[in-house]
Amino acid sequence: MKIIPLNETVLLRPVRQEPPAGGLLLPESMLELPDTGEVVAISPLLTDLDLAPGDRVIYKKYAGTEIEWNQEKLRFVAVGDLQAKWVQADAIPEA
Repeated sequence: MKIIPLNETVLLRPVRQEPPAGGLLLPESMLELPDTGEVVAISPLLTDLDLAPGDRVIYKKYAGTEIEWNQEKLRFVAVGDLQAKWVQADAIPEA
């Protein structure tokens, strides 16, 4: 069995980002890292969206609905709450 997102949503696997190493000890509250997730599934309505399973995205803090599926935490996030897609530096076109 698999999950297919409905409406204009994307199913993400939240990914915890590690703070940059630099030798400074800062309180965790000062290390505001963006909420990042790996795309698991995309709604069939989002055919024009340049996303595929396995892509990493940044989404708005507190966005979406968290679920547990097969002992794994996943999150449904509306496409409007996605902010960026991680890409390799050589994949970015020159301006």
